[in-house]
Amino acid sequence: MRIVATLVVTVVAAAQDATEWNRIGIERLEGGRIAPAIEAFEKARALAPEDGTIRRNLAVAIFRRGEEASQAEAFAKAAADFAAASDLAPDHAPYLLHRAVATRKAGKEDEALALLLGAVEKFPKEPDAFELLAEALRGKGRIAEAAAALEKALALDPDRDRARQRLSELRRDLGVEGEFVLEGSVHFDFRYDGSRTDLSRGAGVLAEILDLAWEKVAAELGFFPTERLPVVLYDGKQFREATETGEWVGGLYDGRIRLPVQSLFGERERLARVAAHEIAHALLHRFATTVSPWADEGFAQKMEGRDAAMAARAVKASRLPPITAEEMRSAFLSLGDKHRIALAYDSSLSFFHWVLLRGGREAFLSYLKAAGAEGEDAAFRAAFGVSFEEALAAWRVEIGAGR
Repeated sequence: MRIVATLVVTVVAAAQDATEWNRIGIERLEGGRIAPAIEAFEKARALAPEDGTIRRNLAVAIFRRGEEASQAEAFAKAAADFAAASDLAPDHAPYLLHRAVATRKAGKEDEALALLLGAVEKFPKEPDAFELLAEALRGKGRIAEAAAALEKALALDPDRDRARQRLSELRRDLGVEGEFVLEGSVHFDFRYDGSRTDLSRGAGVLAEILDLAWEKVAAELGFFPTERLPVVLYDGKQFREATETGEWVGGLYDGRIRLPVQSLFGERERLARVAAHEIAHALLHRFATTVSPWADEGFAQKMEGRDAAMAARAVKASRLPPITAEEMRSAFLSLGDKHRIALAYDSSLSFFHWVLLRGGREAFLSYLKAAGAEGEDAAFRAAFGVSFEEALAAWRVEIGAGR
């Protein structure tokens, strides 16, 4: 009897200790002290591993830590925390969906797609799962499947304006690309209008152009992903219809590489340059989780072979107000006016070249890698020894555009 009594007392004491650690964890979490809260919940769970409330509280705390990592654009860390939270609370869909989003932002497209395919199977009434799946499928060039996923999301929740707009865009793409044929190269799956004899007869030439550009960009980054990239080739009219861009846009990367080609054999050199530019965007966004527009466009223009000295002269000669630090870190097409957009492109190439000369390729790659984990400002200063704003001011003075 004494042994039984001792065991009962021990179990009761452990349960009381678990309850107390759980209370402490809640108090810490409500006070915004996430790491100490996790520590308290882990102690509570060690004492009462079967307690569902403690397990769920621990999941909430770990999820909050993941949210902080995601806000800091440390997406790999965020994905790990969201995965841990999902393991603790497998029936809570948002944890799994956040994991998929962070995984995709960390550059693991295939893994994110697998997670989302599992999510819609496990949570067939969760519209967010279908909407996120659609984005992942679109990024892989699987447009019809992406549209079907959005239709399911809207059937579950008709009041999704963003999903409805995206579905309209995908249907527009399908309208343009509905009869396109699919070919492959070493690194790409590319689609084109099979009725065009220049493209059908020149599929091997297209494959060579794309693969050579891929090898050039990958060698510059020292990064050789195995993921196949989707490419779509249009004539000029089809390109404008599919992308809704102006005449001055020569190519586009929006998850897929989109290239206008009027005559393959008459535009081979131009196509090689534009392909290198858009492939640079695609690989750069897989190499780094966060890419500022100045670096994105500067690197892409370097890969296409644009002259940085000519860009610097254009910046110096421009009568427009200089591109600001904020604009250099914003999407250039959002600037609206085509002359200002052109100035932003010239500025990004010239500044990128200037930064590369002073810091070197390895410093630039280090900056790219660190920006996602440490933030843009800290990563730039660590790589180049000055702030972004200081570097921008020094560049302007050196090229004679300081005003």
